[in-house]
Amino acid sequence: MKIRSLAVLLGFVPLASLGQPAGAPSDLRLCTELFTGHTSIGPGVKGAAQPQCLWKTRRLHVRFLEGDPVVKARVEKIAKEWTPYTGIELVFDDSPKAQIRISFQPTGSWSYVGACQADRKPSEATMYYGWLTPNTDEAEYRRVVLHEFGHALGMVHEHQNPTAGRVIKWNEEAVYEYYRRTQNWDREKTRFNVLYKYSERETNFTDYDSTSIMQYAIPAGLTLDGFSVGWNNELSEKDKEFMRTQYRVRVSPSPAR
Repeated sequence: MKIRSLAVLLGFVPLASLGQPAGAPSDLRLCTELFTGHTSIGPGVKGAAQPQCLWKTRRLHVRFLEGDPVVKARVEKIAKEWTPYTGIELVFDDSPKAQIRISFQPTGSWSYVGACQADRKPSEATMYYGWLTPNTDEAEYRRVVLHEFGHALGMVHEHQNPTAGRVIKWNEEAVYEYYRRTQNWDREKTRFNVLYKYSERETNFTDYDSTSIMQYAIPAGLTLDGFSVGWNNELSEKDKEFMRTQYRVRVSPSPAR
């Protein structure tokens, strides 16, 4: 899957005792989707996957609003791994017209999705990294940066893929309790951010991909059959294929032998 829309990412709290996915960090750091931008069905409505959220340019300027030089260099290096699959050059500079603007204030981690950010001023961040430090391990950098730039290039969360329900059999009451305890979410917010599935009519998607960089980790205790997902920190082959399709990037043929 990968779906286009507007989203914002957020926050971290200690993991609850429902079972951590393998390789889980000590804090549960999740993305919540807030549709505050302009879509054809209005602000605040989930399920928008509008064509205008994909960038129409092949070059995006990225500006750091502040931050540690070591952190900025690590973010830049990882973010550029998206370029072969989108055809979009990410130019990190101080352009006052930068389309992606990054802050490191401790307010969670989030990103607007794609070009749907009409309500943001040029001085306002479109992406946050609230917990990255010079000493954060490489796997966490990759998990967070590739995920956030996936949003910035037009993707939303994999567990809300229209086809995810064929694989993820949620134990809904366990899900509500888990997110109440770990995120202090009420039932509606949990439904909105976790259990809701996008309609096939309003999204572009592929078959559900548990290895997607856009997938939440899922503890086994949240599903009826023990299905679980760990913390992904690499682009999956479907991530790459989907974004090539969305941005019409041709795969170069292998050289003749």
